[in-house]
Amino acid sequence: MSSLTIAWEYLTGYAVATDAGNLTQPEWPPHPARVFMALAAAWFETDEDAEEGKALRWLEALGDPVLSLPEREDVFERSQVMLYVPVNDRTDASVAILQSAPSLTRSRQPRSMPRTWVGNATCYMHWPEAGDADAYRQGLKQLCSKVSRIGHSSSLVRMWVVEAEELPNGKHECLLPADNPLDAATHLRCATTGLLDVLPVQTGIPRIEKFAVLDQICRTTNGEDAKSAKAEYEKEFGEKWKKSSSKPPGLGRPVVRHERPYVRQRWQADSPAASSYFDTDMLVLRYQAGPRLPVTSTLAVTKVLRKAVMDECPDPLPKWIAGHNGDSSPLTDSEGHVAYVPLANVGHQHADGSLLGLAILFPRAWADRRGRGRALSPLVMGTGRRPKDIVLTLGSLGIWQLTKTDYSEQRHTLLAETWTAFPKGSQVWASATPVVLDRFPKTDRAKDRESWLAEVADTIAKSCEQIQLPRPIHVEIDTTCWLRGSPRAIIKQRRLRGHSGSHNATKLGDGFPAYPAKGTNASRPQVHVRLVFGQPVVGPLSIGAGRFFGYGFCKPLGGLTE
Repeated sequence: MSSLTIAWEYLTGYAVATDAGNLTQPEWPPHPARVFMALAAAWFETDEDAEEGKALRWLEALGDPVLSLPEREDVFERSQVMLYVPVNDRTDASVAILQSAPSLTRSRQPRSMPRTWVGNATCYMHWPEAGDADAYRQGLKQLCSKVSRIGHSSSLVRMWVVEAEELPNGKHECLLPADNPLDAATHLRCATTGLLDVLPVQTGIPRIEKFAVLDQICRTTNGEDAKSAKAEYEKEFGEKWKKSSSKPPGLGRPVVRHERPYVRQRWQADSPAASSYFDTDMLVLRYQAGPRLPVTSTLAVTKVLRKAVMDECPDPLPKWIAGHNGDSSPLTDSEGHVAYVPLANVGHQHADGSLLGLAILFPRAWADRRGRGRALSPLVMGTGRRPKDIVLTLGSLGIWQLTKTDYSEQRHTLLAETWTAFPKGSQVWASATPVVLDRFPKTDRAKDRESWLAEVADTIAKSCEQIQLPRPIHVEIDTTCWLRGSPRAIIKQRRLRGHSGSHNATKLGDGFPAYPAKGTNASRPQVHVRLVFGQPVVGPLSIGAGRFFGYGFCKPLGGLTE
């Protein structure tokens, strides 16, 4: 079965198109429906060749394509500029004189042109299974050669049909059509059967063109021609033609109803990287509103998020969310269950340790994509397959509001790759939140510090093996974090009576709150760690006794020298 790939590049380096849902924001990535409409516009403007028309009608029914685009870090939104320009959609008298036609005036109106810097990288729209593509390839080639813009008239492009040997290399990232809205990085409008025929009706361009023809005849001719044109004008537009007051009908905007969730493709690692039992596809929730909280509030917010997930999840509650089997027996280490982790602003020069969001980690063994959607969509997704606000009531800390991130998110802290080092992995990792020890050390730290460090290092190494990671070749331990912005760990703590995790240590310098030892009034020891593995490791890494509530969450440092 043949495949089909259409490619284009932005000649100025800018994609100028407005988001249909927010007129102040640029549209990126480009929606497949917008690319189709650029092809349709070229066809309507160039005599509507029959072969090209057949190719367009075949293309609109082909299904939702795969997009291959420049890497996200190479694409960014430019600041918006407000321009005051004479416009054609208002014809009232004004002091603004057109230089090209001094006898005409146009009202100056504010116009903004949201745009995205793309550079000289090529964009691709690909159908892996395109049926009888060869029968329409020539018509599409002719049509692509006529396309001059995608979006605004200043968004100039060169478009062509790609040959097999020209397919994109690994430097591009792919967006794939998805069935589960929960996995979606974004939602894109796509063409469907009948779109080509409805575009003239929606835009009203044929009526505008007919008005121009009839108005010209009425103004420049007399006798029967003028009389016939005036009668046709009245029949078409419902009013008599008048030289002084006749105005062309307004230009409509095309509306595409079909939207499809798209997920970013996960490339396979070039090197044999190890991974834990947590899936690399984290569900990232960004901070929307409420008090600014430090990373020391981790235990308070993750416990409330877990309760919200369990309250909203439909029955029966999946074991990978509940954390135990139906008979209340615990899951095995190889099975695991979801973890709730903080996404803190740590690890760089200007880090302040604040929480920018939370993430939900899924165990590979249980959480298939459809299962995730059924369990978490009631909490995360609103009407129209759009993310909704998640409200967490945190007691004395206030009310926190979160929402699922989308493709436009550029902050590194809220990108899954920042915490997973996907796809190549990293050999060096450091804890962003302290690792809570799985067991109390038998050695007295005050009497024999070296033996205590060795015992704790062995406990940390076993914690890595517990989540199916290789044993690290080197473990460093300290109360101070290797990542700037994260407070120190407090090894010796006494759990306060009635303490439930909402410790009042919410200032950056206070250190992390105690993590309670189950069934006792004591608190477990906690330490910051730096781990070095003998091979690259792909995250996420959340280790230790507090790994399901955000303690022991690690960040890659990138290399052995860091």
